[in-house]
Amino acid sequence: MEIDPFTIPKNWTVNRAFDEGTAPPFATVWVAEANGEEVKLPNGKIFCPPSGSLIVVAEDYGTEEDAHGNQVERNRGLQLSARPVARRIKKKEEQLLKGILSNHTKVEPGPADLSIRKGGKLDKGTGASVEKEMAAEGIKWTDSYKATGSRKLSAQIMIERLSATKEQDFERPHIYFFKTCRYCIKFLPEHHRNENNPEEVAKGPDDHLWDAIAYRLTQKAKPKTITRKGFF
Repeated sequence: MEIDPFTIPKNWTVNRAFDEGTAPPFATVWVAEANGEEVKLPNGKIFCPPSGSLIVVAEDYGTEEDAHGNQVERNRGLQLSARPVARRIKKKEEQLLKGILSNHTKVEPGPADLSIRKGGKLDKGTGASVEKEMAAEGIKWTDSYKATGSRKLSAQIMIERLSATKEQDFERPHIYFFKTCRYCIKFLPEHHRNENNPEEVAKGPDDHLWDAIAYRLTQKAKPKTITRKGFF
């Protein structure tokens, strides 16, 4: 469900999730998690989603845009390496912390596609990786949950949250999107079921924001034992 932006309360947690991409777009989403505290919206109404509800408050989608801010070509990325992407994320967060996240001093690291570690084990652990390059710019991540069945699980969680939001069932957590998250709002409704496995979301063009959101949806499903010693 779309909602007008508002300033996120201090006691709500905020982190980010990331899906890597160079030829295809990369995708970063910033997500706030409600704690049951009510908020007064700009229109004067009170907003109090159930504790655990997620609000996607911002996005950065790595696709080429024209002078009017429209996507030039579907599923086409910016061909940026890790450090420029990390700098974009840092710049975006600086803006957010002056705006809708002004009650916060920082954004917590959230889950990223595990592909950011590729190459990191080469040369006795000195090999370059997206993870290491981004960390050098001050952008760090946690593990995403990529176990067997994770795509099915993320789809189930999203369906449950969308249902609870639509029904305004306050016994279950909701999910909302700030109206400024235009690529999320544009692309998420396009996704459909996997024909070979109807309980999963099919892979397809411009599905990268969904992947980033899926990592955040399944964040708490990841066993703590998966985190490796030495991870940034």
